[in-house]
Amino acid sequence: MLSIRAVVPQGLYDLLRPDERRLIARSIATFSARGTVLRDVVLLQAAQRFAHGRRIPALARIAELFIREEQRHAVLLRAFMEDHHIALKRTDWTDRVFRLVRRLAGLELYI
Repeated sequence: MLSIRAVVPQGLYDLLRPDERRLIARSIATFSARGTVLRDVVLLQAAQRFAHGRRIPALARIAELFIREEQRHAVLLRAFMEDHHIALKRTDWTDRVFRLVRRLAGLELYI
């Protein structure tokens, strides 16, 4: 996993007021529930197969870079949440509904 710590530019305040924390905590905790390393591996493999089948070699690299950036963002979000004592969620009903709709539409990725 990536190891990144956010650096707050000098002069910016890095603490949340209680009302700010209350307003964003549920939303970012829900966001942090999404995504796994296994999902990223499966997604990358699917992109590689698609790129190979369509003879678009750059697409596999683009997908890899996109996944890395998403992982970097997740690490930053987790660090922010830990710094501000916002609990992480392991799962959320919205993610389950999204997966169900995706599966019903035939867009589910399988190992």
